Amino acid sequence: MKQHIYIKTWNGFSPSTSVKKNKLSDHYKKFYNEGNNEFSDNEQWLASKLSVAEDLVEILKPYKKILSLGCGRGVIEKSIIKKLDKDSSIHGIDPYIDVSSQFELGNLKIQKASVFDCQLPEYDIAYLNTVDYCLDDLEYSKICTRLFQLTKNGIIISQLMPPNINYLFSLKYRIGLFIKSLPISPYVFWGWHRSIDEHMNLLNNCGYTRFTFGYHKNNLIWLHAT
Repeated sequence: MKQHIYIKTWNGFSPSTSVKKNKLSDHYKKFYNEGNNEFSDNEQWLASKLSVAEDLVEILKPYKKILSLGCGRGVIEKSIIKKLDKDSSIHGIDPYIDVSSQFELGNLKIQKASVFDCQLPEYDIAYLNTVDYCLDDLEYSKICTRLFQLTKNGIIISQLMPPNINYLFSLKYRIGLFIKSLPISPYVFWGWHRSIDEHMNLLNNCGYTRFTFGYHKNNLIWLHAT
């Protein structure tokens, strides 16, 4: 059972309370279109990203041609590429970044693009870091099916935070969820936490049949689906 996420701010950025649940991507369009740079000034956020990058380096080392989906401005990718073999490359795509955030430096390319809209080659592997939570089931399925076609060795879903199943059924959670969802609430809907079983069932329907799990240093889960 998915757990709804509600927030007031996102790294200093205040999302619009007028955005509906099926338009969650509009938050990110607004963030990048306004030229926000809060992330680069948030030392705690940056440290957490660099820690995750170290974890991903170990997972991605066996692969040479890597796709990063939902890469933002490439903060994690810049760190990862420095620690991979010199013949490894990362292609990061994100449909919501501003055009000025695109760049190509050595074996790293960050591009404003959708996995559906641009002509993409075959990759050894793809990864999504903190992307799944902002996708509804249909979006998640379409993206993972597309990546199943594009990759030789499947996908890494990074930093999964499964919901607390016991908490989902508690009265406190239900009351809190109701209050946060009210039109007068300062909270904004920010996505879903899925259980590991929900991830696996969804991915299985996309063609993936084998699953490997591990933990980041922050105790969140990574999942390799092939």
